[in-house]
Amino acid sequence: MNSMSTWLVVLGLVFGFGSSIKIDVNKQYDDNGIQKSFNIRCIVDKDENCEKSNIILSVSKEDDKKIASLQGQDQIDYGPLQKTNVKATGRIADDDDSNCYLSVTIDHMMKEDSGVYTCSMFYLDHYGIMHQEKASKNITLDNQNAEDLIRFLMAKVSYLENRVESQQNEIEKQISGMQKLQKEQHQKVVQDIGNMKNQSALSQETPRIAFSYGYAYNTKKLSQMSTLIFTEKIMNIGDAYDNSNGLFTAPFDGIYVFTLVVATVENGGDITINLQSGSQVVATLYVRDKDNSAQSSVSTVVPLSKGGTVKPVVAYSSRDRVSKDNHVSFFTGYLLKLL
Repeated sequence: MNSMSTWLVVLGLVFGFGSSIKIDVNKQYDDNGIQKSFNIRCIVDKDENCEKSNIILSVSKEDDKKIASLQGQDQIDYGPLQKTNVKATGRIADDDDSNCYLSVTIDHMMKEDSGVYTCSMFYLDHYGIMHQEKASKNITLDNQNAEDLIRFLMAKVSYLENRVESQQNEIEKQISGMQKLQKEQHQKVVQDIGNMKNQSALSQETPRIAFSYGYAYNTKKLSQMSTLIFTEKIMNIGDAYDNSNGLFTAPFDGIYVFTLVVATVENGGDITINLQSGSQVVATLYVRDKDNSAQSSVSTVVPLSKGGTVKPVVAYSSRDRVSKDNHVSFFTGYLLKLL
């Protein structure tokens, strides 16, 4: 870059070439005339800069504390402050009929929310030179006397109580869903065991081989490619499952049925478990957990020779936490038919 271009870049960043960004402030009040929020709207003159390339709009406090920024369509970044009472919307126009704007609303204002707010716009011109333009306003909180402040704080407390109640309702809904899923999974296991008993009754030649074990650790670290060991004994008819190493060993040539159910604790992360017969994967279970507990199950039928083995192996774990509560995680299997 020659010296003239360098000076153009510096002049564009420091001074801008004409200001085409405006800042509008709108205060909102409750029924008692108490200021409850304010809205900052950064508007760009579409005839000048709305079609410039690589536009970035931002709102900052005291000129250096970014509240929110917008780059591209709907790409809102709330910056390092991450204030919970801030909501932002915006648009970078892709046609001639729309304005570029960034709108930031701050609810439930406190005294510290007063100050100088700045709308900034960064963009490249057709020479590739970066420009910055600014517009600022000083915003003050109207609630000054003690009576108004008390009413304002009471309104904020009410708002926070409503948020807590809403979150509690959501948690209760998720717990109810988990309990329903747990009941369905237990019913399925009971049905499988009942089917196993019926099969045994129909054929006296089929030995009784069945096991069911629950998981015993909420915080036990899961290592990739390690065996997921279920140690809480529910039943072990025929002693084919070894709860010291998590390995099922077939005592006869036959067809075996296996069911694996895995649940994560809250924020337990994502888990992938493979059921392996020897080195061969015969079934895969995925548990995907974004915010709260999750549960998943898989069942499979495996032909095994005498001495053949089946075990659950951790293929992937992001948080290393499996739930043990009320046997929501368990490993079962039984001999369906001799070969």
